[in-house]
Amino acid sequence: MKAITHFATRILLFSLPGILLVSCLGNTSLNNKEEKSDTVAKNVSATPKPPKKAKTNVILEKHFTLASKGLIGKIKSITHLHYKFTEKLGKAQKMVESKDVELYNPDGYLVELQQYKSEGKPEGKFTYKFDAKGHDTETDYYKSGALYGKSIMKYDENGNEVEDNGYSAKGLLIRRTVYKYDEKGNVIELNNYKEDGSMDMRFTYKYTDYGNKKMIFGYKPDASPYTTCTYEYDNDENIVETDNYEYDGSIKNKWTSKFDNKGNKIEDDIYKTDEILDSKYTYKYDDKGNEVEVNSYQSNGNLETKGSYTKEYEYDKNGNMIRETKFTTKFGKPFPLESIETEIVYY
Repeated sequence: MKAITHFATRILLFSLPGILLVSCLGNTSLNNKEEKSDTVAKNVSATPKPPKKAKTNVILEKHFTLASKGLIGKIKSITHLHYKFTEKLGKAQKMVESKDVELYNPDGYLVELQQYKSEGKPEGKFTYKFDAKGHDTETDYYKSGALYGKSIMKYDENGNEVEDNGYSAKGLLIRRTVYKYDEKGNVIELNNYKEDGSMDMRFTYKYTDYGNKKMIFGYKPDASPYTTCTYEYDNDENIVETDNYEYDGSIKNKWTSKFDNKGNKIEDDIYKTDEILDSKYTYKYDDKGNEVEVNSYQSNGNLETKGSYTKEYEYDKNGNMIRETKFTTKFGKPFPLESIETEIVYY
């Protein structure tokens, strides 16, 4: 089982759904799988072959079910305790940073998420509703025990989410996101609107013949371009290059990535421009595919201790992760930085 991945909660009033998912580097961020010409997304192998089924065609990625999170068994609730560590007299001091509780129905769907501050005081609560086909249709957010806002989603006859409307506690529309799809079910356009109905941001998408994203175009409210992202893939559908361009066509930054024969990302090289290396990261994994070591390097090749760490994991008898701890090196030995301890209650 992969390391615990916490789904991105839909923040109803302070962010626009989709915006957090369409960033150029969003799909190539550290340890996350995913030319301004017709050769964008070209296969880089010397002996091209048709790639397997596309796995990077993700604009709307949601994790509302146990299956989508890779969890095993009929789970009733999951409690995550987030800890951080400080150093005092050479010893690690463990402190609670936050807590969240996920509640699932017998069918494996998330129905409630409770969030708590470090001192145990409730911070907020999300509740989720689904239709008979398993589509999330409503998310309600509560703060201090009262409804703070809600999001209502609509779907077409093919099960594609076509609209996401955000409302205040008083029922006033405060944002609207509309998605358009091609005949293959790929998102080809995302439009964000303000509460007065005026355009806020717009994104359009182009894909390879195998369904992988190859270009993202971002537009301002006046329809003028402000960013372009392009992707290149290897024959196993891994993103091996991401280029982020400014509105005038000049390159803003570039990421190149390398993968092992299991599809694990083993290296990221980040460039300020086409040629100027800014930083480098390398990754190692255990036999379960979990990240166990990350090394960060400066542009001159020197190891950067601050950005480097190792991880250790612990599992329950069902194979679900119950502890994930990140370590750095202090005083010549591993020193814990943060930890997630998980309590799982089964039906």
